[in-house]
Amino acid sequence: GRRRAGSGTPFRGLFQYHTGTWAASWNPYRGDSIYDGSAQIFATCYAVSRGMGPSLWTTTFWSQY
Repeated sequence: GRRRAGSGTPFRGLFQYHTGTWAASWNPYRGDSIYDGSAQIFATCYAVSRGMGPSLWTTTFWSQY
């Protein structure tokens, strides 16, 4: 993947987090750069393990997991 992925929208990084979602209190890695690939991987594992996947990736979660 491309850890610096972004397309002129507020979605960034490997898992295309919205900047507001990345900065939210649920994310224990929010202090790390949204472009930090390791932080995105760990944050995604954290979210999915807590059942947050469908609400964070509303249009893509079920086709990817």
